Amino acid sequence: MNALTRFALIYLIFLAVTGGLFFFYNTSVPPEYVHPYGWVSYAVFAVITGIVHFTLLRAAQKDPKAFVRGFIAANTIKIFVYLGFLVLFVLFIKTGAVVFISQFAIFYLVFTVFETSLLYRYLRPKKS
Repeated sequence: MNALTRFALIYLIFLAVTGGLFFFYNTSVPPEYVHPYGWVSYAVFAVITGIVHFTLLRAAQKDPKAFVRGFIAANTIKIFVYLGFLVLFVLFIKTGAVVFISQFAIFYLVFTVFETSLLYRYLRPKKS
């Protein structure tokens, strides 16, 4: 199984688990701690992380130098996209902004740890 197929499988399992946990959270806490558009931020993280990680894995297969440049560029762009999304969302939908920002921060942490650990596992030197 190549790295891209393995990533796709692991990522689908990760999305199923985190989506299930988020659904459980939404159904088990009081309504004031649930933002009705929380799934939008989850979807944004899922799509962007999938695209960036897939692109980085393809770059790593071709040229390690291109991977380093791509990694730095992708993370810079990703942070600006996340920040822009967060600012625009909070500007237009002001109700429950604290809950939305809290969920957004948790998603950022979870998806970043997942992506970084997968990339580290893929790129660390192979023991002979």
